[in-house]
Amino acid sequence: MKQLFLFAVLVSTFFACSGNQKQTNTTVAPIALEQLLATADKQLNDTVTVVGYVTHTCKQSGKKCFIVGESKGMSL
Repeated sequence: MKQLFLFAVLVSTFFACSGNQKQTNTTVAPIALEQLLATADKQLNDTVTVVGYVTHTCKQSGKKCFIVGESKGMSL
């Protein structure tokens, strides 16, 4: 009886945890920060992936950061 209960708990835990995955069908090629800033007007309302170095992250939320490119003169 204990084995059946344990099996039921494990199965329900497995199904509860496996349903939270988000499916996305779009693939976005990463672009350099300098290239993004040069073509920013063409990228409006698009999803972009930026490649660069994070120099600072917001201490309160962790959701905001500053990114610099290879030249270190431009930041986002």
